[in-house]
Amino acid sequence: MEALWLKSQGLPHKQITCLTGIFPNTFRVYLRQYQTGGLSALKQLNYRPQESELLVHRTTIEDYFRTNLPATIKEAAAKIYELTGIQRSESRACALLKRIGIERRKVGHIPVKADVEVQEAFKQKGYNRA
Repeated sequence: MEALWLKSQGLPHKQITCLTGIFPNTFRVYLRQYQTGGLSALKQLNYRPQESELLVHRTTIEDYFRTNLPATIKEAAAKIYELTGIQRSESRACALLKRIGIERRKVGHIPVKADVEVQEAFKQKGYNRA
């Protein structure tokens, strides 16, 4: 609204964009909107985020991953491609799983030389401080 008011006062476009802090292309869009629809056209919010193509297959993906958890994100991306035919990067596959409610789990590993019987005995006996 301020930019339009400055325009009505006869200021040049360059000065208006400097004073208001908007880009020249944005200012031109505002002017066109005002010329075609008046103030009501400027008040409308026409932003709509992109929808993912995978949302159509959400139930299929969700049902599969609820019963078969992937070991890696790479495996999940490959399975999503196999189920839907839509190729996505690992970061997008990770974001989809997070949106569905499946979070990544970091797991440790048991060392090769671990003796399970000694560990159980230690748990039963406890740690004795001398």
